[in-house]
Amino acid sequence: MSEPAIRKALTAEEIFLKQDKERYLYEMREKALLDHVSAMEGAGKGKEAGKTEIAIAPVKAGYEGN
Repeated sequence: MSEPAIRKALTAEEIFLKQDKERYLYEMREKALLDHVSAMEGAGKGKEAGKTEIAIAPVKAGYEGN
């Protein structure tokens, strides 16, 4: 760790991690971001599944298209 910038960043991280409230807020922001990403991915999958169900529904109902 001879680089001053790295040493400075590690020192700042140590100080930050010792502050319970700040660390808690940071962790909650991270959790919210991950939850949002997960929800968006799930919404996309749900949309695709919905399209498949719409396409299959007439077949299940016995529609032959003649």
